[in-house]
Amino acid sequence: NLDTANIALGLIRSLTDALLIGPLLSGLRKPAHIVIPSVTSRGIFNMTAFTVAEIHRRKEHKDG
Repeated sequence: NLDTANIALGLIRSLTDALLIGPLLSGLRKPAHIVIPSVTSRGIFNMTAFTVAEIHRRKEHKDG
């Protein structure tokens, strides 16, 4: 439910100093991410790093 997700995100933001990366799409055969017009270069870097990590994780899972 979208309302619950938004409430949970707000709670996490207020209680932690976690870094928000996204939006990310999950459950697809290949990683896909949405880059919004207001994204910073740091945001693009973080999404790219996340994608590389996901690809490596999938390769390791597939190989062994």
